[in-house]
Amino acid sequence: MPSSPAVTVIALCFNHERFVLETLESIRAQTFQDFELIVVVDNPENTEAIRFVQQRANTDERIRIIYHERNFGLSKARNTGIDAARADVIAMMDADDECL
Repeated sequence: MPSSPAVTVIALCFNHERFVLETLESIRAQTFQDFELIVVVDNPENTEAIRFVQQRANTDERIRIIYHERNFGLSKARNTGIDAARADVIAMMDADDECL
């Protein structure tokens, strides 16, 4: 496993499928690149957007996706991401947000 990143960005995704692509690309476009991105999909649906995120995760080692088999809610999704984080600094966002 690579060294720990400086920042873990956790993006929570529940019914954000139509926005998650923009969120992902806005994070990847930042000038600061020492991060990992954990996308927590709370109750995944088999959508084109989620498949695209999975393709990105397959080609960018900084991206990990964690799927909940059903909707556990915001708190559980946040805790799932935090438990998986490798950095000491955590940035939380929803999968319908953009980093400008």
